[in-house]
Amino acid sequence: MARPTLRACAGPGADMMGSRKVAAAHRPLIADTLVMTTPKLCTKQAPNLIRTGCFPRLSNLSARTVTIPVKDRAVTSSRCEWLFPVSCGTQLPHQTTSAVEQDLPQRGSVSEPHASEVMVNEEQMRSLSLQAVIAALMLLTLLLPAEPAAAQQDALLAQCWTAPELAGKAGEKATLRRRAAIDKAALAKVALPAATPPPVVPKLRGSIRSVRITNGRKLIALTFDLCETPYSIAGYDGELVDYLRANDIRATFFASGKWLETHAERAQQLLADSRFEIGSHGLEHRDSRRLAPPRLEAEIRLTRATYQRVREKLSRRACVASTAASRGIDGAPAPALAYVPEHLSLFRFPYGTCSAASLKAVGDAGFLAIQWDVVSGDPDRARSARAIAATILARTRPGSIIVAHANGRGWNTATALPLVIPELRKRGFEFVTVSELLAAGEPVIANSCYETRPGDYRHFHLSSPRNARPKAKAKHVLPVFQRSAD
Repeated sequence: MARPTLRACAGPGADMMGSRKVAAAHRPLIADTLVMTTPKLCTKQAPNLIRTGCFPRLSNLSARTVTIPVKDRAVTSSRCEWLFPVSCGTQLPHQTTSAVEQDLPQRGSVSEPHASEVMVNEEQMRSLSLQAVIAALMLLTLLLPAEPAAAQQDALLAQCWTAPELAGKAGEKATLRRRAAIDKAALAKVALPAATPPPVVPKLRGSIRSVRITNGRKLIALTFDLCETPYSIAGYDGELVDYLRANDIRATFFASGKWLETHAERAQQLLADSRFEIGSHGLEHRDSRRLAPPRLEAEIRLTRATYQRVREKLSRRACVASTAASRGIDGAPAPALAYVPEHLSLFRFPYGTCSAASLKAVGDAGFLAIQWDVVSGDPDRARSARAIAATILARTRPGSIIVAHANGRGWNTATALPLVIPELRKRGFEFVTVSELLAAGEPVIANSCYETRPGDYRHFHLSSPRNARPKAKAKHVLPVFQRSAD
C-alpha cells in the first residue's frame, strides 16, 4: 500500500488563529501528534509552520489512532514524521512514518466537509487530554473556510502605503560609502518574544542547498540578499521589488540587521507583503568563521532584535489598527499582524561562508541555515543581464534555491528578471518562498558552506568585511567569491 508523504503545515497565525478550506488532494492525519498533509496550503496560500505556524506540544496524546475520512479513503497513523521545528517555542517529535490507507464509502466533496466527518472512537475520546482536544479543534480550523491570509496581508500593504510610496525611487539603489553605526546597546535592551524558537533538530542541521521535491511540482525559491556592512549604507533595489510585486512573484529576502535598521520603512513594506518572507543575514555582514562564539551569539540575538523593532514599528502604525482582521476559530477578530512572523527562522551566512562552530551556533539558536544551488553572479559589475539570465535558466531545477541581491549590489538583476521569470513560468516552474519550498520536499543538506562545489571557500581569507580576498595561492578562485560577496 502506498505511504502518503507527511508534511507538517500549521494554519496561518499562532494559537489557532485563522482557518482554511482543505483542497481535495489533501489528506489530514492525526496520530500521537497532529499531522496535516496540506501541500497546497503550504505552497500557495500561507507560510508553513517554519515561518508562522504554531502548534502546542502534542507529544503525549493518549489517543493512539484517529481516523479522518477524506472523500473515499481514510488514512490512519500512529507514528508521524515532523521535518521542521515549530516557531512558537515548542518542538514536535521526530519520528518515522507508519500509515495505512483504507477504502471508505463516498462521502461527498471534500471542499466543504462537515464536522461530523471527524470520527473518533468514543472510548478514545474520553481518554483524550486537553491537548488532544486542542488538536482536534485545530484540525477543524483547517477544514472550515475562511478569509485567506494573503488577502489580509495584501489589504495591510494597501492600507499602509500608496502605490507611489511602494514604488522604487531614483537614487535609493546606490550604496553610500560612509560608516553608519547602529546602537547595539539599545538593541540589546529590545524585548524579544518570550517563546523563542527551539534548537533545530539534528536531521536539519547543516547547510541547506536545495530541496528534493516530493509532490511532483516544479517549485523553486528566488532569494535576494540585503547585505550591509559597518562601513557603508547599502541600497534598495526598488525596480527589482516592483517587478516581483507586479508579477506576483513570491520570494525570500535575507536581510542584515543593520540593513533593517537603516531601511526601516522599506523593511516594513517587505514584512507586510504576503508575497515575501524575511530571513536573517547576520547583523553587519561579518564572516562568521572569524567570530568567537560569544560574539556570534550576540550578533544572532541583535539581528533578532532589529527584526523585532521593525515588526513593532509596523504594529504601531494607525493603518494596522484600521485593517479589517480575519476571524479566528471562536469568531473573534485575529490581530492584523497574525500572519507576520514573530521570529526570524531562516539564516543565510554572510559571504556564504561558515564553520562547524557557526553552523552549530545558528542551529542552536533555532535557525535553518539556507545556502543555494544556483548562483546569479549579479555582484559582478561586468556581468550582463543576459548572462545572469542564461546562468539561472541553465541551472535551475525543481527545488532550486537561487541567490541574487536586492541591496544595490545586484548590478543587472532587475533587468535580468524579465528575461528569467516568463521563461521559467513557461517551463512550468512555480515561485515560492524558502519556507514553502522546504514544506514541499526534503532538504538537500551539506555539512559545510560552499558556493558551487565543496571546498571552494576553503582558501578565502577575510581580513575585514571591507577587504575580502583569497590568499595569494588561490587567486584563480577570486571571481567565484565575487559573485556571492555583498
